[in-house]
Amino acid sequence: MNEIKIKKGNAFQDFYPDDVAHCYGCGKLNEYGHQIKTYWEGDETVTKYTPKEYHTAIP
Repeated sequence: MNEIKIKKGNAFQDFYPDDVAHCYGCGKLNEYGHQIKTYWEGDETVTKYTPKEYHTAIP
Protein backbone atom coordinates (compact mmCIF):
# COMPACT_ATOMS: atom_id res chain seq x y z
CA MET A 1 0.00 0.00 0.00
CA ASN A 2 1.34 3.43 -0.96
CA GLU A 3 1.47 5.97 1.83
CA ILE A 4 0.71 9.60 0.97
CA LYS A 5 2.81 12.10 2.89
CA ILE A 6 0.87 15.27 3.64
CA LYS A 7 3.18 18.25 3.85
CA LYS A 8 2.48 21.25 6.02
CA GLY A 9 0.20 23.60 4.14
CA ASN A 10 -1.48 20.91 2.01
CA ALA A 11 -5.11 20.11 2.73
CA PHE A 12 -6.13 16.46 2.90
CA GLN A 13 -8.61 17.13 0.10
CA ASP A 14 -5.80 18.26 -2.24
CA PHE A 15 -4.83 14.61 -2.56
CA TYR A 16 -8.27 13.24 -3.49
CA PRO A 17 -8.36 11.79 -7.02
CA ASP A 18 -10.73 13.46 -9.49
CA ASP A 19 -13.07 10.46 -9.57
CA VAL A 20 -14.08 11.19 -5.94
CA ALA A 21 -13.66 14.98 -6.01
CA HIS A 22 -17.35 15.81 -6.59
CA CYS A 23 -18.33 15.63 -2.91
CA TYR A 24 -20.68 18.45 -1.86
CA GLY A 25 -18.64 19.09 1.27
CA CYS A 26 -15.05 18.93 0.10
CA GLY A 27 -14.97 18.14 -3.61
CA LYS A 28 -12.72 20.48 -5.55
CA LEU A 29 -14.72 19.69 -8.70
CA ASN A 30 -18.08 20.63 -7.19
CA GLU A 31 -18.44 24.28 -8.17
CA TYR A 32 -21.29 24.95 -5.72
CA GLY A 33 -20.07 22.68 -2.93
CA HIS A 34 -18.64 23.89 0.37
CA GLN A 35 -15.00 23.51 -0.73
CA ILE A 36 -14.00 22.40 2.79
CA LYS A 37 -10.27 22.08 3.45
CA THR A 38 -8.79 20.15 6.38
CA TYR A 39 -5.27 20.79 7.72
CA TRP A 40 -3.03 19.53 10.49
CA GLU A 41 -2.54 21.88 13.46
CA GLY A 42 -0.12 20.06 15.72
CA ASP A 43 -1.67 16.69 16.58
CA GLU A 44 -5.19 17.74 15.57
CA THR A 45 -6.98 18.20 12.29
CA VAL A 46 -8.81 21.48 11.76
CA THR A 47 -11.40 22.43 9.16
CA LYS A 48 -12.41 26.05 8.73
CA TYR A 49 -15.42 26.97 6.62
CA THR A 50 -17.16 30.18 5.65
CA PRO A 51 -20.36 29.60 3.67
CA LYS A 52 -21.01 31.44 0.44
CA GLU A 53 -24.22 33.45 0.08
CA TYR A 54 -25.86 30.64 -1.92
CA HIS A 55 -25.22 28.15 0.93
CA THR A 56 -27.51 29.99 3.35
CA ALA A 57 -31.27 29.48 3.56
CA ILE A 58 -32.19 32.85 5.05
CA PRO A 59 -30.63 36.13 3.87
